[in-house]
Amino acid sequence: MPAFIGLFIFIAIVDKKASTEGRLFILKNALKLSGDNFFQGVGFNKFQSVYNQEQARYFYHSKGTGREKFLAGNVYVCNNELIQMLVELGFPVTALILLLVILTLYYLKCFTLRKEYLPNQLLYFSIFFFCIISSPLRVPVFLISIFTFTGYFSDDFTKQIPDSYSHIVKFTLLIIVPISITYMLISGYGRFKILEKWKLVDENNIMVFERAPFYDQIYPDLYWNRFFLLNYITVLNENQKYPQSLAVINKLLEIRTNTTLILRKAHIQENLYNYKAALDDMQLAINIAPNRFLSKYELLKLYLKLKDTTKAQVIAREIADQKVKILSDTIRAIKDSSNILLNRTN
Repeated sequence: MPAFIGLFIFIAIVDKKASTEGRLFILKNALKLSGDNFFQGVGFNKFQSVYNQEQARYFYHSKGTGREKFLAGNVYVCNNELIQMLVELGFPVTALILLLVILTLYYLKCFTLRKEYLPNQLLYFSIFFFCIISSPLRVPVFLISIFTFTGYFSDDFTKQIPDSYSHIVKFTLLIIVPISITYMLISGYGRFKILEKWKLVDENNIMVFERAPFYDQIYPDLYWNRFFLLNYITVLNENQKYPQSLAVINKLLEIRTNTTLILRKAHIQENLYNYKAALDDMQLAINIAPNRFLSKYELLKLYLKLKDTTKAQVIAREIADQKVKILSDTIRAIKDSSNILLNRTN
């Protein structure tokens, strides 16, 4: 055991130091986000749309350390199930879920040791609650649910449990689970038909500027699909329907936020001549991941377009001096362009 702990510490601190520091940085911001939304949470499955904005606020207010800026990137999961549940669902719901997990384990232990057990009504509520939430929620709750249900099929287990518990499990397996599966199949088939309609539109080689009416028609049924929304934004931009494109990308940002989407929104604002909003969005993208060169370069180009040479030079200097995490042709071209601007203005 000590050898295992030592190996874990070595991997975390020495071999995977950058990864460990990055995860701790994410946890720090996630705990701050959880504290700000202690009771209600940010909403189920909203972590990937809210966290990056919290990270941007962190860098905006405290500026962060150089190491944190270097490690920061687009984040979609917390890498810690419990903290992510706290962020999304709030403390009361998370506490209830943990309580139900503990109660389920307690029942299993009581049945095994032939001890006193809690009222069957509470057990029924636990299993019903797990059945409703386990599929979309998180892996730990799902595993506890499966563990509870599969225990019913064990001969040694069923010999030790009272008939009342057996009836509860039978009711759950024979009534609740089939209803849930039927609902998922029906709703899944409906979504599949809509996706097929979208696929036909794209496969018929219809010109991009002619796809807008088809996309407008199926948008109400595919507003939840971020891949469709990305294509829809492209189609709207090609048709110069920028106000509608702005509304769609705002909807997409409710599903997921990252620097790429923020920059796309900034370009839409730019096409609408909302330069102040475009500048704010580009700065937001920079604050999410200060080590990204593209966000700063887009801001640099917009300052040049607005003929604000002084601010453009400041950004160019930041790009020229910034440390490179992984060198690529794009980054090399951005640095070269920034150096040319600095040489030309000096």
